[in-house]
Amino acid sequence: MTDYKRRSAEREMKESSDNTPPNSRLFIVCGKELTEDDFRDAFEPHGTVEKIEIHRDKKGESKGIAYIKFSKTSEAAEAIEELNGRCIGDHPRPLKVLIANTGTGNSRIPRRTKGF
Repeated sequence: MTDYKRRSAEREMKESSDNTPPNSRLFIVCGKELTEDDFRDAFEPHGTVEKIEIHRDKKGESKGIAYIKFSKTSEAAEAIEELNGRCIGDHPRPLKVLIANTGTGNSRIPRRTKGF
């Protein structure tokens, strides 16, 4: 397992094991130009945003995905209902807002090997 995957798995385990409400973390597919302020402006009206993570490549440029952590499951649910399929900031690409995988189950899909 690479260091990156190990650290990522450890972080997910920590987040899922502390007293975090279930389904309060959202996974967002978005435009690469969106900023943390764009997310905060769009998501804070729906509840208390505890954390915003914009995933970046090695050059520091956005990969077009983000995670937003709410303090309550109900706030996250409201944000999904209100913002999925909507555009935020000045970006024309609509958001895809989903409940983030908590890492508690085995969500990996086995890859095919030769001979199958």
